[in-house]
Amino acid sequence: MFRTTPAPTSIQYQFLDNSGAYHTITLTLQNLSIKTNFGCSGISEYTGTATVPSELDIPTPAGGTLKYHFTYEQTPGTDRLLLGSSSRVSLPTGGYYEYDYPGANDSVNCSDGTTLSIEPNCE
Repeated sequence: MFRTTPAPTSIQYQFLDNSGAYHTITLTLQNLSIKTNFGCSGISEYTGTATVPSELDIPTPAGGTLKYHFTYEQTPGTDRLLLGSSSRVSLPTGGYYEYDYPGANDSVNCSDGTTLSIEPNCE
């Protein structure tokens, strides 16, 4: 009988700080449907699911928590993650890093799958 294990909803890592106190870093995960749309001739697109980061919480020495949020561009009108498009990491300071993949085939080299171009947008 084949048994599947559900994907985890978070991953935690404990560390010991200089004062001898334990702290826990938590990476919260989310399941997203995926539909690629690279448009490479002769190569089939992928449809499936993936478990991806949604939030990273890091405790601070002062007792607070630094929160990083991960968002992904979705196919318009669906709940599917569109691979090859922009994604964003929002920082605890209010800024963000966002990456775009300009060019043909969302900047994918159709012969070997490598990324041809990536443009960071930061605020």
